[in-house]
Amino acid sequence: MAKRAGVFGAKRVSSAFRQMSKLYGRPVDEASRFALQPILKGAKANTEHASVKKALTLKKDRKAPKTQPSHLVGGDPKNPDYRLLHLLEFGTEPHVNAGRFAGTQHPGTTAQPFLTPAYEAHGNEAIKRFGQKMGPAVEKQAARLAKKGGA
Repeated sequence: MAKRAGVFGAKRVSSAFRQMSKLYGRPVDEASRFALQPILKGAKANTEHASVKKALTLKKDRKAPKTQPSHLVGGDPKNPDYRLLHLLEFGTEPHVNAGRFAGTQHPGTTAQPFLTPAYEAHGNEAIKRFGQKMGPAVEKQAARLAKKGGA
């Protein structure tokens, strides 16, 4: 009787890919921080407010799943001025104040964007920098797993 045709080794390949995905946390973090540096520097250069410059930082999105790590340029929650960054970036409409200044009319503020121009100016550079850093890391990890698995 003839042997059945089939695909062999699929379980080992699938296992190797699962192992590789677990090992990419550190290289992705390093490549992301490297890639986002020009955007962070550009955002700091685009504003004259010292408090904004201190509040801006690179951070990992803790809400993102581990299989899809995400990093961003934004405000540091430990800095009290980080809650004001969006107001400066996008401006405010005229409104009636609440709280301590209840009942007074606020005239609103014009937008003073600093992050958007930095992203537009350095976004493509960030993608290239990520690829430059991540490509060798992927090859290195694949070589380690191949060596470890005896392949």
